Amino acid sequence: RTTTRHAAPAPAPAPSNHATQDGKPRVISDMGEFTDSVYDLVKTVPAGHVTTYGDVAEALGSKAVARHVGWALGKCWDADVPWWRVINSAGCVSFRASDIASKKSKSKKPSSKKRKRDDDKDEVETVSQQETLLAAEGVTFETQGNMQKRRVRDFDDLRYQFPDVEFDEQV
Repeated sequence: RTTTRHAAPAPAPAPSNHATQDGKPRVISDMGEFTDSVYDLVKTVPAGHVTTYGDVAEALGSKAVARHVGWALGKCWDADVPWWRVINSAGCVSFRASDIASKKSKSKKPSSKKRKRDDDKDEVETVSQQETLLAAEGVTFETQGNMQKRRVRDFDDLRYQFPDVEFDEQV
C-alpha cells in the first residue's frame, strides 16, 4: 500500500534584508570592493567596543553576507583595520589559524596511561590573538562552559551600534 503526501503550499516569502528593493537576491560582484567596504566600516568601531559579523553585514545592506564579512576579516592583516573588534553573534571571539597552531605547539601531550583531566592545574589556557587585543582595549571576558567559549562580559552594552541601522536584540 502506498500513500502519497501532498505538501502544503509554500507561504509567501517574508520581506528580508537578503534581497534588494526589487526582491532580487543581493549579489557580491566584486569581492575586492566588498572587502574594502568591510574594512572601512570596521574602522568606525571605537576601541573598547565590539560588533558582530552580522551587524557589519547588515550595515552593508544584507545580513546574508555575514559569512563573507568573516572571510574578508579572516584574511585581514592590515594594522589599520581593527578586525579583532568583530566577534560572533553569541558574543564570543573566533580563533584564527595562527591561534590553533600556537595552541598545538604549547599544549602538553598527556601520558597514554593517564588521562588528563580538564581541571588539572598544569593545563595550558589558550587565549586567542583577538581576545588579547580586545583585553588591551579594556574588554573583559567571562567563561561559559569550557575555555573555548569565553564570552565578552557586558556584550550588549559594548555592542557598537552603526548609525542608521537597527539590530535585532539577541534572545
